[in-house]
Amino acid sequence: MVSCDEIARQVVEPGTKAHGRLVELFGGAMVGGDGRLDRKKLRVLISNSTGDRERLEGVVQPAIVEEMSRLLEEAGDDLVIAEVPLLFELDLEQYFDMTVTVAAPRDVLVQRVSARDGVDFKSARSLLDMQMSQQDKIDRADHVIWNSDSVESLFVKVDELYSSIKNSFLDMG
Repeated sequence: MVSCDEIARQVVEPGTKAHGRLVELFGGAMVGGDGRLDRKKLRVLISNSTGDRERLEGVVQPAIVEEMSRLLEEAGDDLVIAEVPLLFELDLEQYFDMTVTVAAPRDVLVQRVSARDGVDFKSARSLLDMQMSQQDKIDRADHVIWNSDSVESLFVKVDELYSSIKNSFLDMG
């Protein structure tokens, strides 16, 4: 499993090139007492400035793609499942044989972002508005899983899709 969310955290750890570059760009005020980037401060910064968001993305996204590519290459011909939040925004579908979008009603997404990031609903909506529309992702995906219920329900749907895909490949062989 390749998780670009995990990679995104790793590439900005203290001592990495991306961390150093972000401190150069945004100053030491964006660093917490532990030396790590203060994600809340960065989130506020990029929510208020398209230019700052683009500078942040210009450092972090290439580092994520480079590490993701390395992990995929390391896997060789093995089956790899990757979680890539910006798959379509960065045109990364070229790296994969098949894509799946997990979608949910907007109000559910707002609630989840608010809970995950510890922000109010207005800020959560603002963060979602910075992303590609869910409909565009649905239109570009090979498969769509609707996730408006529990995590357990999502896992059942993922297992069902995985079984279906696996069976279709077995039928081809």
